Amino acid sequence: MRIFLDTSVLLAACRSKSGASRAILYIAEKQGWKLIASPWIRSEVARNLSEFPFESTAIWITLRSRISLVDDVVSIHRTLVFPASEDRPFLIRERNQGRLD
Repeated sequence: MRIFLDTSVLLAACRSKSGASRAILYIAEKQGWKLIASPWIRSEVARNLSEFPFESTAIWITLRSRISLVDDVVSIHRTLVFPASEDRPFLIRERNQGRLD
């Protein structure tokens, strides 16, 4: 199973030793899960770490090696328009032959 991690999950994992976000990163390999994030998410985490205690950056350096990167670019055959906002959508799933891809 592949699990896409967003910025909030990764920042929570950097900040809390006992939270579910950190647990996912540590048990993934044992469970056979592949953790993925995009370069955009990784750069967002790096930008936001300055607002966290210094130890969070050290944790991030350790945790990021557990995450595989996938491309940011997705093409679909529909036009999408989103209002301007700080948090833009980063993942769109489309139903294909009864399965979510």
